[in-house]
Amino acid sequence: MSTTVISSLRRRSSNKFAPICPDNTKDVTLNGENVFADYEIKPANTVFRWNLLWLVVCLVAPYPLWATFVNCTLSYEITIFVNVFLVLNFTYTSILCWIYMWKMIRSFHTPFWQELDPELREKVQHLVVMPTYKEPVELLMETVSSVANQSVASSIIMVVGMEEKTPNQEEKKLAMRERFGTSFKALIFSVHPSGVPGEIPGACSNRNHASRTAVKYMIREGLLPVDPRTKEVKLDLTTCTVIDADTTFHYRFFENLTWAFLNEKPDTRYTVCWQSPLFYNITLDERWFFTRVMGILRSYFMVGFLIGSDINTMSIYSMSLRLLVQGQFFHPGYQMDDIIYTLSAMRATGSRIRIRTIGIPTLSGPTSGVSMLDEFKEWVVQAERWTIGAAEVFHYFFVKLIKGSYFLPSFGYFWWFVYYYGFVLCVSGLIQVCNMIIQLVSL
Repeated sequence: MSTTVISSLRRRSSNKFAPICPDNTKDVTLNGENVFADYEIKPANTVFRWNLLWLVVCLVAPYPLWATFVNCTLSYEITIFVNVFLVLNFTYTSILCWIYMWKMIRSFHTPFWQELDPELREKVQHLVVMPTYKEPVELLMETVSSVANQSVASSIIMVVGMEEKTPNQEEKKLAMRERFGTSFKALIFSVHPSGVPGEIPGACSNRNHASRTAVKYMIREGLLPVDPRTKEVKLDLTTCTVIDADTTFHYRFFENLTWAFLNEKPDTRYTVCWQSPLFYNITLDERWFFTRVMGILRSYFMVGFLIGSDINTMSIYSMSLRLLVQGQFFHPGYQMDDIIYTLSAMRATGSRIRIRTIGIPTLSGPTSGVSMLDEFKEWVVQAERWTIGAAEVFHYFFVKLIKGSYFLPSFGYFWWFVYYYGFVLCVSGLIQVCNMIIQLVSL
């Protein structure tokens, strides 16, 4: 069984939320649908998976190794075209990065809070979900501290999602309660049970459990108003931000998020996600050259491709709580919660999910190890996880594309997903390596 330890804090005497607090939160609905409806876990097809189509890419990508012997001129012409296309593409993404840098500089000096309506801004509240497993308590304290130091911390409901097998649970809870006992609107600890049928252990299933636990708590405590007659919950002024255990926020991040949320047009406010570009700068000066370069490239690709082309969110992102509930929170049967969430939200809304940039960046811990060899090993593990996750999402996308109601909007997403993950990250590199081999052989 899952156990939940909850500490309710900073409750205002002039609570304007609806007084109803249903004892049975399972009856609460949104647009007539059960708020806490679970995903239907279906048995996987072990014979055919749509991601097998990537084998075609693997056969075509090394074309310089065989096409050169068939038609040398055509092979070189194709390679020249690919290189020119990549140069133009990376020029465009570099321009997007420069535009963001300018926006970032301006954001540090923008009085977000002062530009908002005083009455409306006070009604916005933020749910922050942080899953954790074996991270040391010192790291957790640093991350939670960066949230507690927010200029609008009194509007934040902080959720720490632990696993049933998390070591030293009670000590970690006690340490965080003692230090952050009066920092947030509410501090919630959830414990995700292990061995749940159909779930894959990891951050995705943990976030799913933690966010559901938090929403149930917020309904019971009156933080989310519920109509006593229809049992419809009102989620219009609440956002949800998912974070990692090694995250450092600027103290005005949630100010910026509040500003972006309220300034988004009402007809799109609940169909977009907000992404703060991640800078992998935490102790980056202590890392090997390889890790520093990869950290810069990851930020570059995030701003230029993932955000610029509305492909998917990454690691630390925000959305309206309404959109989160419409998409049935997070799919516990997959491990890449950021990519799979984009598809879940698209399935729920029937339209492309646009990604808005938060001007203020966020610091995240880089993938690293104690030695250079350990760093390579960590990157191998990370690459395996990303490859498996992307393949899972590709299959999920095709299944929902064929059976779902978002057939037309999905075509644009399909192009950018395949282009980025297939061509930019995989095929272009293989082409360059194979072409180099042919060049060396022909010397």
